[in-house]
Amino acid sequence: MKKVTKKEVKNCFINTLNKPIVLAATAFVLGCLISSIIACCCRTPKIAMVDVAQIVNKSSDIAKVQKNQQQRMQELQEWLTTVQTEITKERNKQKQAELAQKYEEELEQKKSEIQAAYNEEIKIIDEKMTKLITKKAKKKGYKIILTKSSVLAGAKDLTDVILESVK
Repeated sequence: MKKVTKKEVKNCFINTLNKPIVLAATAFVLGCLISSIIACCCRTPKIAMVDVAQIVNKSSDIAKVQKNQQQRMQELQEWLTTVQTEITKERNKQKQAELAQKYEEELEQKKSEIQAAYNEEIKIIDEKMTKLITKKAKKKGYKIILTKSSVLAGAKDLTDVILESVK
């Protein structure tokens, strides 16, 4: 059997005393770390709401698009009146039918082009407004932005802030 020295007994005693202290310190540090993670992750984010319909109604960009669309429709109506006059002037029924068919196809093409132009203009404005709303809300510290129609309570209304930039 091996003889144990005083030094080995002393080291064993110190190691035995240090284990609970090290465990307690480790538990404390882990507890603090977990608490800070939970506090960070569980913080309620700031929520904003925006009345998109009101913003759209007061947008000068939307007013321009609507005016452009009305002009296109007016031009189409004038074209259609001219075409109808041309068709009715034709005496030959077969030629009249051919003209009607030709202009019907042309009308569909023109309507499609008008709708595509309108949709593109609206898409550009939608993207612009989305960026503006997001930028303003994030600048004020909001993480979640909802439409006013989907919120009953609990969100800050940023409509007026956005309207200042839209007009």
